[in-house]
Amino acid sequence: MTVRNFLCYRDDVPPLDLRGIHVACLCGANGHGKSALLDAMTWCLWGQARTGGQNYNDLIAYGETECRVEVDFLAQGQTYRVIRRRRASGQGRTEVDLFIVDDSDVARPVTGNSVRETNAKIQQLVGMDYNTFVNTAFLLQGRSDEFTRKNPADRKTVLSSVLGLELYDIWQTAARSQRDQWQDNVIRAEGALSQSKSALDAIPDPTGELAAVAKRLTALAAALDTASADVDRHRATVAELYRKRDELDAAEQRISSLTKDIEQAEVVANAIVERIANARALLERSEEIRAGALGMEKARTELNRLEEARSEYDRLRNRRAALHTAIDRERSGLVAETNHLERRISDELEPQAGRAEEIAGQMAELSAAEQSLSYDLNSVQADTDTAAALQGEIALREAELARCVSEGKELRVKQTEMQSADAICPLCRIPLGEDACANITEWYESEIQAKLGLHGEIKQVLADLTGRHRELIASAEQRRGSLAQRQRQLQQAQGRLEQELRQSDAAREQLLATRPQLEALQKALAAGDFANDERIEAAEIERNIAALAYDDAARDEAYRQVQSLQHWDAEHRELQSAMARLPDDENELVKNHDQVARWHGELISMKAGQDAAREAMADLPNRERELTGAEAKLAALSAERDELLAMQGRLQGDAERRSALVEELAALQRRRNDAQTEQSIYADLFAAFGRSGVPAMLIDAAVPRIEAEANHLLGRMTDNRLALKLETQRDRRDGGVAETLDILISDELGARSYDLFSGGEAFRINLALRIALSKVLAQRMGLPLPTLFIDEGFGTQDAAGRERIVDAIASIQDDFEKIIVITHLEELKDLFPVRIEVLKTPAGSQFWLS
Repeated sequence: MTVRNFLCYRDDVPPLDLRGIHVACLCGANGHGKSALLDAMTWCLWGQARTGGQNYNDLIAYGETECRVEVDFLAQGQTYRVIRRRRASGQGRTEVDLFIVDDSDVARPVTGNSVRETNAKIQQLVGMDYNTFVNTAFLLQGRSDEFTRKNPADRKTVLSSVLGLELYDIWQTAARSQRDQWQDNVIRAEGALSQSKSALDAIPDPTGELAAVAKRLTALAAALDTASADVDRHRATVAELYRKRDELDAAEQRISSLTKDIEQAEVVANAIVERIANARALLERSEEIRAGALGMEKARTELNRLEEARSEYDRLRNRRAALHTAIDRERSGLVAETNHLERRISDELEPQAGRAEEIAGQMAELSAAEQSLSYDLNSVQADTDTAAALQGEIALREAELARCVSEGKELRVKQTEMQSADAICPLCRIPLGEDACANITEWYESEIQAKLGLHGEIKQVLADLTGRHRELIASAEQRRGSLAQRQRQLQQAQGRLEQELRQSDAAREQLLATRPQLEALQKALAAGDFANDERIEAAEIERNIAALAYDDAARDEAYRQVQSLQHWDAEHRELQSAMARLPDDENELVKNHDQVARWHGELISMKAGQDAAREAMADLPNRERELTGAEAKLAALSAERDELLAMQGRLQGDAERRSALVEELAALQRRRNDAQTEQSIYADLFAAFGRSGVPAMLIDAAVPRIEAEANHLLGRMTDNRLALKLETQRDRRDGGVAETLDILISDELGARSYDLFSGGEAFRINLALRIALSKVLAQRMGLPLPTLFIDEGFGTQDAAGRERIVDAIASIQDDFEKIIVITHLEELKDLFPVRIEVLKTPAGSQFWLS
């Protein structure tokens, strides 16, 4: 187990390794941290400890923000590791991790998705919960009577957990669930049976009605065939008359359509005649129209040429203005740049370039000051190193002083033991005479005086070292603050001078480059040597404008001429269209006349066919009445047939439903019988898994073993004066028997109440009973942690009683892998082969094996 910042332990505690230890004593003065080690173990495994309650932040060492406990344990041949942490931030947060550890100490995580799930995994591996642990294998300080003081029902619950009977509770719950489920199935099956019987009684037997319906359907089939043939014959006659009526209607529509087509054709013919006349009039003026259109084309060509020239003229004028503006802007820029360079040289560069020698002198003075500061800083660091060395020596002296005090107290306790009448040798455990006691007491006294002398020397050395350490720290802190301020001032001055020197050097370089620039600008302005490309382009534009020979008056005259000749364009287009369309119009006129003639012939023929069709239509009403009568007769026969078929289907459905209900009743009876059988089986299992069933039998079987084991130990610890008996049943007032778990205690005077026994006797009773429970727990198959912890009780015993208890522990040591006894009694710890000694120091509690 590894503990960090848990209760009185800090973060410098070595691991507690119990491998190879069988029986050991965990010893130390009260309040030094013995029980805290066991609290760390239970908190890590179960998340519970004696202290902390629900506020687990109290488990964190004072002044720290997090505690951590790590426990490795063996379960079913496999090593597991649990790490539990608690952080005090906010309301506090607990984290727990579970690992499987292989032989190479490589840990593989098997942590659950939550703290609750991981806790359940750990409890399953350990094989018990915290309550079972503290009632059996762990005698907590102040709670040795935890099991004895419980009421019989709670004692029986603890014993059930020790015997691993929790499974029977789970099985009983499962059996109850199955029993109730099958009971519900029985109820549902009986309800379904009742409903099915009622449904069967409500359906009469349809056999006779089915035979009568079948006979009538056979007779109707022949009558339906005859009626259907009559209907088909009448429908064919009426359909033929309807066809002729449709043809008559179509003829009337065609005559109306032909009349409209002839009228529209005549309108089209008149329009074609008019177009032909207009086209021939234009052809007679063709020469005049062509001459006017040619004059219009020449006038438009001249106007287009002048428009293009004006566009180029405007572009050249705009470009010339832009070039003149660019030349003026270039001149202004050169003048502004010249003025800027003159001001920069006189106001900025020349003054900065002249400060170089002044800055160099200031930097030399600053370097001497920095060297002096370095000497002072080295002196302060030397004092600090000396103080650190003194601090280490002080820690060693403090540990030496604590060890001297502890050893002196042990010697004083052992000296006091030698002054009693029944003193025994601490090594061979043989009673000592007065002379031997006096010699040992005198030797203890000389050792104590030597320890006191050493204690005084160490305290004096500590005082000298502490005084020297304080002086060095105070002096170093005071000088360090002053020197730090000087160092910051020198660094600031150094940075400022370096910046000024860089600025001076830069100004000198810029001055050398700027003066030639200024002279070149002044020369260019004087000679007009700028914007040369713009000047050349402007001269070229002047030549191009002159070459265009553009005149606004000529352009306006050309525009007026185009406007006056514009009507010849439209007349020319009309002439060309008429020449192209005239042959088509003449052909279309001929076709129009031919089509009208054909339509007139068809119209005469259609009117002649109308008279014959009207004659045939006179007999249609009679034929329709005959058809209606035949259809009514067929419909009546069909309706009767459909009604009989529906009745037949309904009766057949009743017959099928009756058959299905008979089968369903048989199946429901079988299902009810099966459910009753299952319900009976699970009711028996529920009773068997209950507290009065198999668990009670297992408890009855285990009680004699626990009772015998406890009495064996109690006899050894009391010279067979005390004995206990466990009763699992008692008589009720009504004459029945009640399940219980009572503890009866008797001595040479007879049976008495547990409360009437002394503290020492009560502890032995509790110890015997708890060890008996622990042995049963340790022997449970597959259970890890066959370990016994005893954390109290020896202070209530006299020397003889303590020896008997130690003998009793020795007698059961082979039944447990480990037995850990916790005590603060000096005379008791020497009785154990291994001691885990605990000591509380100013830096937190420590422990070591001896």
